[in-house]
Amino acid sequence: MKEIKDTEILEVKYDYTGEYLFSYGETSKFFKEVLINKKIYGTKCPKCGKVWMPPRKHCSDCYVDAEWIALSGRGTVLSCTYCFYASIDEKEMETFEDIPFVLAVIKLDEADTCFLHNVVAKERRLGVVKTGTRVRVEWKEKREGRVADFYFVPEEDS
Repeated sequence: MKEIKDTEILEVKYDYTGEYLFSYGETSKFFKEVLINKKIYGTKCPKCGKVWMPPRKHCSDCYVDAEWIALSGRGTVLSCTYCFYASIDEKEMETFEDIPFVLAVIKLDEADTCFLHNVVAKERRLGVVKTGTRVRVEWKEKREGRVADFYFVPEEDS
């Protein structure tokens, strides 16, 4: 029997190819609007009035069914970080000029909650996007009904 040393690293090659069907379920309207109409929707609680983005079927505070509302796609960066490494496959990045990219916590004007998304500025230098930066949505030409079908740009870049 072979003695195993604690310092040896075990590596196992694992190739997997397969399809996975993902259902958006109760949030399908959000993704359909992104795909078909290039619009961002949130949900509003009819009881407390809280607007959720990302949207949810039920208000997490009141537990009642929320209603769909269109959002302007404009908001404010609450916090952000510059990322110099992407964990996604290189093929997903448009070019290596996409690094660094800005990952930001964004609060849309009509929403009471915030969400994490990318901000792409014309000028690629540190500090261009920061807390308080006003942003607006931009749409990718080819959309697939995913959150990655849109991104944000500083309003000054208009």
